[in-house]
Amino acid sequence: MMTRRIIISMEVNAFLAQAVTGADGILNAVGIGVRLMPARVPGMVGPVAVGALIEFVDGELGNHQMMVRVLGPDGKRVPITPEGEDPTSTVNVTEPSVVAANFGLQVPVAAAGTHRIEIIVDGGKATAVVPLEIVGVQAPADPESEPSIGVYL
Repeated sequence: MMTRRIIISMEVNAFLAQAVTGADGILNAVGIGVRLMPARVPGMVGPVAVGALIEFVDGELGNHQMMVRVLGPDGKRVPITPEGEDPTSTVNVTEPSVVAANFGLQVPVAAAGTHRIEIIVDGGKATAVVPLEIVGVQAPADPESEPSIGVYL
């Protein structure tokens, strides 16, 4: 017997990668993972790409706002734009469909540990949470002595 999944409201699924591109409801990703070992902690981590598939059903047509928010290991919001705002994007849904979205981020990391990257649609009507594990590496005494690179594990 074949089962059929029935979606009765918006659903969001997300993942992290080194790079994500998308068009026409399809995402292409390179380096999917949840653990990063940056060259320095504290420091800037990135680029980190967030890919999301958002499924919209009848009754949810129209404009929808997507937002990305990062929380540090302490649960506090991490500002990821120079203005301290969370990146947003608006999509106009004209028929029930799956929308592919991607966000490129540079994340300031103050400490190692598990960060949370949240994709929030319409102020919380639907949310996906992806962990980002930062493996700590001590910053060198001279910041110019090491290149700033990151590795997905």
